[in-house]
Amino acid sequence: DNKTRGLKAGETIDTHPPVKIKVGPVRYGSAQVQSLQLSAVYVQTFHNNQSDVVGKAHISEQVEHEDEYMWTVTKGLEFTTKVKFSINVPLVYQFSSEISTSVKMTSGSTTVETRTTRQLITQDVIIPPGTTIEARLYVNEAQVVVPWESDIYLEGTVAALFETPNRALTWRYFNVTDIKHKDLEVNGTSVLFRASGLFQANVAQSYHLSTSQKELTHRTARLAKYIFEQES
Repeated sequence: DNKTRGLKAGETIDTHPPVKIKVGPVRYGSAQVQSLQLSAVYVQTFHNNQSDVVGKAHISEQVEHEDEYMWTVTKGLEFTTKVKFSINVPLVYQFSSEISTSVKMTSGSTTVETRTTRQLITQDVIIPPGTTIEARLYVNEAQVVVPWESDIYLEGTVAALFETPNRALTWRYFNVTDIKHKDLEVNGTSVLFRASGLFQANVAQSYHLSTSQKELTHRTARLAKYIFEQES
């Protein structure tokens, strides 16, 4: 406004337009699984008392997990923007989200979001004639780290109040394109600043099935579930 930017009579806010910020979309790099921790094992036993027929069954479980998403800013500016994500993660099922959250783009800041997810895991089990099959479904929690960056464009003038040698105060105006800094790149009438940081997600689940075979024993199936909790 006129008071805070020192505009003189006849000048308007457009005479020395304030800096406007335009934020490009957040771009994500390649995801890396930083750690993979066993969170649960589901064990089910199947029996086939037929002498010449191969049995077919499946082990199925709905897994609920508290997913955590965290954006860390390693290089940024003092403002807030909206972000979304859709990421392919190696070794882990593809996950994407409609979560849109406000991320403070100040260097060193961290934004955390949590969401409960449910995933139905089903695996087929083949049971040879006259055998007992013990199927174990191993479920893991993965910590995934993804680098991100976003182009930020600034256009306009910076108003600065200076004190002269005789202690008088005077306003001076600097176009952002005249500001020299190693992280600023002139782009026409604007300057480009590239914010960057890390996106981290603690998510379930990767899983794999392991089976062991032995001669037919009991004819009743049983199901067991083992949960592994990390000590705080």
